[in-house]
Amino acid sequence: MENAVRVLKALSDETRLRLTKVLMQGEFCVCELVDALEVEQSNLSRHLAVLKNAGLVRDRRRGLWVYYTVAEEATEQLRGILEALGNLDTHRTRLDWERLQQRLQMRVDGRCPLGSGRLRSSRKGGQSTR
Repeated sequence: MENAVRVLKALSDETRLRLTKVLMQGEFCVCELVDALEVEQSNLSRHLAVLKNAGLVRDRRRGLWVYYTVAEEATEQLRGILEALGNLDTHRTRLDWERLQQRLQMRVDGRCPLGSGRLRSSRKGGQSTR
């Protein structure tokens, strides 16, 4: 029961749901996630910590970069929860995915070489660009 409560609390935030939806698709560095979700790095790190403490995501360091993905042991549980929640394919989550796809095109040898802030934020009046 304690695990169920911890997991549901971790998913009880829109940003964490958006983040989980993205992470279900693969492993991404914090820089890429910041640009995709258009959130501040410190804010994203707090959300990732909540998900990690609930056992839903894991991280992997590679030099200065930290990559996150859904924890293998939580994949089926998350898939079931997200399915039960219904259609999370919203305009906002589609934009998250589009921005992430743009950002992934910047990878070199399958790795993020840049840091965050490489996509112009659409929140600031511009359109996201490569």
